[in-house]
Amino acid sequence: MMSTAGGEGERETYIDVSDLNVFQRLNIAYKVIADYKFVKDKYVETRRPNKKDDKGDGYWYVSIGQILEAVRNAHAQAGLVVIFGVPEYDTEKGEKRYTYIKKEQKWNPNYLRYDYTGKETTWYAANGHVNVCIYGRDEDDCIRTTVAFEVQDNSDKLTNKILTNAQRSLYRTLYAIDGDDAQDPEAINNGGDEPVDEPPREDRFFGSNGGSANDTPPEFKTADQLEPMTGGRIIPPEKELDNILNVKGATPQHKELVKNFKLSNGARSIYDLSFDQKVELYNIILDQEGEQ
Repeated sequence: MMSTAGGEGERETYIDVSDLNVFQRLNIAYKVIADYKFVKDKYVETRRPNKKDDKGDGYWYVSIGQILEAVRNAHAQAGLVVIFGVPEYDTEKGEKRYTYIKKEQKWNPNYLRYDYTGKETTWYAANGHVNVCIYGRDEDDCIRTTVAFEVQDNSDKLTNKILTNAQRSLYRTLYAIDGDDAQDPEAINNGGDEPVDEPPREDRFFGSNGGSANDTPPEFKTADQLEPMTGGRIIPPEKELDNILNVKGATPQHKELVKNFKLSNGARSIYDLSFDQKVELYNIILDQEGEQ
């Protein structure tokens, strides 16, 4: 039921949702958000420029502030209330909260490689899930779901980032918000090989099968656990490790080495390698650089 109010020259439309259930209210929210014009206003750098005429790699995305503004308006009109639970961790599925030491690296254009600066930072990370309830008329008119999160931070804002990440994941999925650039950076970072059309991969959190067993996050290794395997080297986080291997794989010095390593392990790109294989390749490259 709709009614109008306002003086001459202005007209506001109100929707009576008192008799609607949570699914009908979600339909109203869908319509409101469909009319919202999202703008990709934030940029993420996935690979730093390594020469003057190289712009590096990255992608634009819609900030969480924009998403929350649209969702607040939609939920106010539709009469929806969303309650997020506390972060939870299922250890049997590899979910956990942990810390690690990150050594700062800077790109050395003279040697086309990353060099350690000597600065170390303590990072806090977590991958887990949050239970969410979407309420309509009352506490009995509710949709319950679970949202996965994966975040890291180097200060005291990890819990805030967990909530933000969960909100972003829920609302982007629930309302089909296209938050990232259409071109996935993984489709073009091939370690210097010819461009490869990667086959579509099922999302480990929102896939039809809920993700496969092989998609669980790699086990995190502390510095003392890594020492026997790496000769005392601190291994960067996996995303940073991917960037390093892709950059080094694009250089004449390491291109054949990286290409042959991927072929020998049946991988088409760095992202097809397991975490342990990436660590092995990383150490081979560093050992090779140390010999020169």
